[in-house]
Amino acid sequence: MQELEIITYRYVNFKSYQVLGFLLFSTSILSYLFYQSISKNVSNLFILCIILLFFYLLFIIYAIYKRIILTTNGIRYITPFHKRFIAWNEIKTLGSYAIFRLLINNIPLNELNKFRFLEQKFIYVSKVENYIIRSGIKESNNYIAFHYRPELLQKIQEYIDMNSTTTK
Repeated sequence: MQELEIITYRYVNFKSYQVLGFLLFSTSILSYLFYQSISKNVSNLFILCIILLFFYLLFIIYAIYKRIILTTNGIRYITPFHKRFIAWNEIKTLGSYAIFRLLINNIPLNELNKFRFLEQKFIYVSKVENYIIRSGIKESNNYIAFHYRPELLQKIQEYIDMNSTTTK
């Protein structure tokens, strides 16, 4: 069976107020430092601006390239450095969590639409039964996590349900 792409999402939700705030804040700081380095003729500050600009552009490129692709065969996770794939029939756990600063709170899927102050919400799928995201665990090929979007969660649940009924 040929693999067909269902939907593609960028990993970073550029409509999120946190991401827009970061971009606006970092652009203004970088502009101010650049202006100060030119007006006061400070070469160290100019070099710092160039280094910050490099990391800023690296973040933008990475955020644009990193994406989640739902296909008829499974979920693809693509970054500039690696790729992962989990087939629909391999998914054993579908869960969600929220991050506040460095704390990870696992939350039920039905509470994702509730307002959570200053928390970013994520969805994850895993090949491991009853998998739970914890702080300090490095990324592995056993799970894929991405920002919560209602339509994305709905599509994933549809395909998991559809695949579970066809394999029985």
